[in-house]
Amino acid sequence: MNSGTLIFVRKGDFCIIKSGSEYYMSVLFPNFYQNSHFDVSKDFLIDIRDLIEGRDFDKLSLLAEDIRKNYKNYMDKEVEEVEIIKKELIQ
Repeated sequence: MNSGTLIFVRKGDFCIIKSGSEYYMSVLFPNFYQNSHFDVSKDFLIDIRDLIEGRDFDKLSLLAEDIRKNYKNYMDKEVEEVEIIKKELIQ
């Protein structure tokens, strides 16, 4: 299991975890399973360095929305759950 530092949270949408030089995007999927009221978080290893360094959180939100709408297109980037071992939030 990978582990990293939580660096950004947009509640009810996604969070960003940094591990070494890589960034993981953990996307919240409301009611992921049919006839279920459970929300599921799925983690993706995606090249979002430029968006993070540019603090373009609105584009990250659009990316999270696209991942939810087109999940099959991102399945190859999905990774097992990334453990958050510390928190250093950026603004």
